[in-house]
Amino acid sequence: MYGQATRTFVSGVGDDANPCSRTAPCKTYAGAISKTAAGGEISTLDPGGFGSVTITKSITISGDGTLASILAGSTNGVIINAGVNDKVILRNLSIEGVKTGLSGIRFVAGRELIVENCSINNFTLNGINVDMASGNATMLISNSSFLDYENATTTSVGLRLLPAGSTANLKVSMVNSRLHAIDSAIVADGNTTLSVMNSVISSNLAGVVGLGSAKMLLNHSDITNNGTALISTASSEISLSGSAMTHNAVGASANNMIISFGNNTIRNNTTSAPLGVVRLD
Repeated sequence: MYGQATRTFVSGVGDDANPCSRTAPCKTYAGAISKTAAGGEISTLDPGGFGSVTITKSITISGDGTLASILAGSTNGVIINAGVNDKVILRNLSIEGVKTGLSGIRFVAGRELIVENCSINNFTLNGINVDMASGNATMLISNSSFLDYENATTTSVGLRLLPAGSTANLKVSMVNSRLHAIDSAIVADGNTTLSVMNSVISSNLAGVVGLGSAKMLLNHSDITNNGTALISTASSEISLSGSAMTHNAVGASANNMIISFGNNTIRNNTTSAPLGVVRLD
């Protein structure tokens, strides 16, 4: 039995029977996580596929400097079911569903999730699925991609933000990211606030879908070549500032609250409901 280290290592030529040290690395992230102390880091030494993993504590999984992959055929790539004060960082990872995987990341519980420089591609259900039942959580997604989820038998969502409980509150920021070729790029519901900046939402059946009381802001982003760019239902709100909504079959659906700050480029959509306009202060 090995003690838990604050930093552990995995390698394509490792063995999960090892202590996960640099000189005796583990083979998988699942093998390394039990040997990594809460708040510690699992580092990846060389290219390879390191398997699906369930996270129940604060931890960083890093693929810095290499081609670190999680291949998740017919399953979830990463499940996060951590404590109410736990922070999880996923950095420089390729999470690949190979057209049969369920969700790239499923976030059930935790305080904070950071997804940085990750590609989460080819899943049949969701790229990131947030279905927390209670508590307050924040999520930052930066420099990441969600690509090619279209599937003949399921309805896929790139970023599914549906906190299940009435006491669950979710605050999400997405920066410099892409969502492409998905049934619905973003779906938000419940007590969710989302800010999207400098990102591209393209070639999806639906771009951004607001349900329930979700509040969303798209800032300096491109929403282009989608079936329907923006859909707002119930008491949800979608706001646009400094963004381009172009070349969609439908720009804005008949809506309750889709708002422009009057500084957007809205052109060459086949049809669109009018947007509400508010003044920039």
